[in-house]
Amino acid sequence: MNQEKNFIEKKGGYIMHYYGDQVRRLFFFAAFIIVFTYPFLSSIMPIYSIFFVIPCTLLLVLLAGTTSPLNKFVMILNIMISFFGVIFFEYNGLQFYILGAKTFSGILLFMLSHILAISFFFAFYYGLKSLRGMKLI
Repeated sequence: MNQEKNFIEKKGGYIMHYYGDQVRRLFFFAAFIIVFTYPFLSSIMPIYSIFFVIPCTLLLVLLAGTTSPLNKFVMILNIMISFFGVIFFEYNGLQFYILGAKTFSGILLFMLSHILAISFFFAFYYGLKSLRGMKLI
């Protein structure tokens, strides 16, 4: 944290175009939604999904915790994870809509998938803006 403060002070008090805090919040929000809803939806999810849910949420929290204006590599990872998150959750949301739009659980999975896709979409946008700002420094 001290390095970040010194870095920010050297650059004039703030870093223009740094949106890592928003990316951090969005990743943490997505991880929370996934962890919070999985126990309620695990009965309709495939059995192998537990091996996907735990590592993905830990990866999201790890990236949220290591996001920093000093670390371009983590910002690139944030962009990549959010890119694949948008694709994965949007695809799943459409599949849930097509296959289960008439059931309550299908509608719930559709809505949750779209909320997560939108969260990753904004994380992707803010990650790109941050990386662009880091390149300008």
